[in-house]
Amino acid sequence: MISKLVRVLVADANPSGGENLRSQLEQVPDVEVVGIVHSQPAAFNQDETTKPDIMLINQVICLSS
Repeated sequence: MISKLVRVLVADANPSGGENLRSQLEQVPDVEVVGIVHSQPAAFNQDETTKPDIMLINQVICLSS
């Protein structure tokens, strides 16, 4: 069986929070972190350029932008 790599974009206003999540996700088979952003506008920009399958968004980022 062939597994599909799941591409994930992390959006977290806290840089250390994003890096912590990246290090956890990198331990999961078939998951590729395609980027970490720290603002809502950057999340939309990276979404268009990296084409992730999933975007994980910290709730605070939506309130801070």
